[in-house]
Amino acid sequence: MVGRVLIVDDEDTLRLTIKTRLASAGFETESAVDGEEALEKLKGSPFDVVLLDINMPRMDGITALGEIADLYPQTDVIMLTGFADFSTAIECLKKGAKDYLVKPIDTTELITRLRSLLRARTSEAALAEIRGKHAAFLFDGVLDRLVRVSRLVDGLENGDFGKTTKDQQGALAAVRDELAEVLDSLRGAIEPSHLTPMHAAEGGKAVAVDKVLSSAVSAIQPFLKMSGVKADVATGSKGTKAVGDPVSLQRGFENVLVALILAAGKSSVIKAHESGSDTVQIDLTIDKPSETGKKALLQAAEPVAGARSDLKSLSDAAVLVQVARRTFEQHGGSVEVKTSQGAVTVECRLAAHKKA
Repeated sequence: MVGRVLIVDDEDTLRLTIKTRLASAGFETESAVDGEEALEKLKGSPFDVVLLDINMPRMDGITALGEIADLYPQTDVIMLTGFADFSTAIECLKKGAKDYLVKPIDTTELITRLRSLLRARTSEAALAEIRGKHAAFLFDGVLDRLVRVSRLVDGLENGDFGKTTKDQQGALAAVRDELAEVLDSLRGAIEPSHLTPMHAAEGGKAVAVDKVLSSAVSAIQPFLKMSGVKADVATGSKGTKAVGDPVSLQRGFENVLVALILAAGKSSVIKAHESGSDTVQIDLTIDKPSETGKKALLQAAEPVAGARSDLKSLSDAAVLVQVARRTFEQHGGSVEVKTSQGAVTVECRLAAHKKA
């Protein structure tokens, strides 16, 4: 198991001894004479573990520990001390050190502890990856669909699509209750902190933005019918192309449009405005949102991971915009929610496709 270790100590002999012993055990090592040099080395490349002496000139180990914990939280630190001062050791552990050793250093014990620490890091990284994939699957692939289905069930039950029989009403009520339980459980099962930031995927087709947006409007017609909202989303310039997957982008636009519909007031109209060259920006605006609808949308002003510790208090409209945000981020774009003169606008940005 190879790990990168930075040895920080002002004693030349100790640095060389530890460096030689760790290298023979298969570790990649570098060294520094004090905390300031250690921070410079950490700027240049990441290390798995820092062996950090407490008493050093210029910047001592405890000060350096605080800097490393703040700037490089993925790097573990083992403190080295020349005396068995347990109060100092406890202080270091509270500040983020993973372990401490008392000099003279038993290099065999040091190697054992390093290997144990690296195994724990590998296990934690694997667990974090699994948690991230699980949260992303539920949030990006399931939650928005169930939110939209539940809203359509509400419309059916309310007679927005025509009169229903008594038996149909009973069935719809049962479906509504089941969906409510599933959604509540799903919101509780997704930990926002496990949703790692989306990164733009490489490649991607040239997508005609106006066509994708038009397809999205067609797909959300049931929501327009049940709400009475009108959608005037013909963009100004035709044929603008963005980089991405058309199916995924259409779903992103659908989620934004449905979120705006959920925020609508009486006689509301959704309008679109297209701008930009290097970046394509589509502004989707609801002109007369209800006050509760406006507040619901503004819950999506910040990315979900930084907005709250759970999803249960997040509105349906905000959920849909949050999922759309991650969709656009995956295509190198972004989503922002803004208010102006009573209206609410969701700004959808995408990377423009450039002809070769």
